[in-house]
Amino acid sequence: MQILFSKIAAVTLEDGAPVLENAYVLVDGTKITYVGTEEPPHDADCEIIDGSGRALLPGFINAHTHLPMTALRGYADGIPLDRWLNEFIFPAEDRLDARAVRAATDLALAEMCSSGSVSASDMYMFCGEIADCAVRAGMKLNVARGLVIQSENPEEIRRSQGWREQEELLRDWQGAGDGLIRVDASIHGEYTSTPQLWDAVRDFAMANGLRIQLHLSETYAEHHGCKERRWMTPAMALMATGVFDCPVTAAHGVFLEKDDITALKFKRGFVLAHCPVSNLKLGSGIAPMRRLLENGVTVALGTDGASSNDSHDMFEEIKLAAMLHRGVEQDAELVTPVQALKMATEGGAAAQGRGDECGKLAAGYDADLTVLDLSRPGLHPQHSLVSNIVYCARGSDVYMTLCRGRTLYRAGEWKTIDVERAIYEVDRYAAPLVSGRL
Repeated sequence: MQILFSKIAAVTLEDGAPVLENAYVLVDGTKITYVGTEEPPHDADCEIIDGSGRALLPGFINAHTHLPMTALRGYADGIPLDRWLNEFIFPAEDRLDARAVRAATDLALAEMCSSGSVSASDMYMFCGEIADCAVRAGMKLNVARGLVIQSENPEEIRRSQGWREQEELLRDWQGAGDGLIRVDASIHGEYTSTPQLWDAVRDFAMANGLRIQLHLSETYAEHHGCKERRWMTPAMALMATGVFDCPVTAAHGVFLEKDDITALKFKRGFVLAHCPVSNLKLGSGIAPMRRLLENGVTVALGTDGASSNDSHDMFEEIKLAAMLHRGVEQDAELVTPVQALKMATEGGAAAQGRGDECGKLAAGYDADLTVLDLSRPGLHPQHSLVSNIVYCARGSDVYMTLCRGRTLYRAGEWKTIDVERAIYEVDRYAAPLVSGRL
């Protein structure tokens, strides 16, 4: 089946000409096959979508989240991360079951695709349930079983429930949905694990060709606590055991030091998943963006979980990423609108090891696309379309979202997710369960 977007503003983000006006974009099956200003040959039954008053851009990739935490949206606000996790979140998560995870994941995916996202990198539990929801929704997912293990005994680590679930996840879900699902390995964080676990995860990732997801230097307590315990930063501690010899997507990086960044920039496949909204809500701090960009570190964007954000709308992350660091550094030129959009698209693709597959509006790439309705009052006038998208647009301005050419959302209608059921299940079952009312 072909789809032709006609006379649309194609946001290619190419250097010097980031927008191609009055463009034609042809989708054939799962792939983009043409981007240009002349109408291409197409099949007689091709669906033609009038692009007048609309913009087409690559679908967003949420490089760090915990989708089932949608059941904890707004739960335990205004508490520092260490207390928030140990006193509220971890106990609530212990009450989760498969039914609650499915409901919360469906709701998260519905929110994501209706606000322009086509893919997520998720670290959590009940990963098979999460992966199944993504396949049914037609969305891409890099999924990892977050490992919180304090044992120093390698045999005990491999006998643990989390480790067994990681192995089962790889066995049952790698490549599922014709490649929609990719399984990653995971270390939850330096402070919730041991060097023996790092060794085991490194070996597991290397043996199976996997990326690793982890949290890195998110808070002052985490970062400086590691320096007191190990006489080195979390990045250097993990690096010493060879974790970064694998491709790694590290979330946050708020307290990365100069030497950390200098070393990490040479690690092939390293991507920093910047989560500005979550970092501000939890009072964690602000990532050193200038130093990251000056060192050529690939940066992606993530929302983190809905309990620490509390939204999966990537437009919020894009806008904040483009503005926050200017204020901190007092530099109006730091993080351009194009850079911010590339973090949410190309950077996200790199964070999932999918850089040759998606993240760009170009022929040969997957048809992972977002269509914006430019008729909204908040998007006028349009002196610069890219600036309007970054500073003015929001998830509610999304008209249509496609993943691999399949329409997920269009004009207020979800095509692949039963949203009413998801809301009912979250409100009547998942939320009461995690709060202890059920």
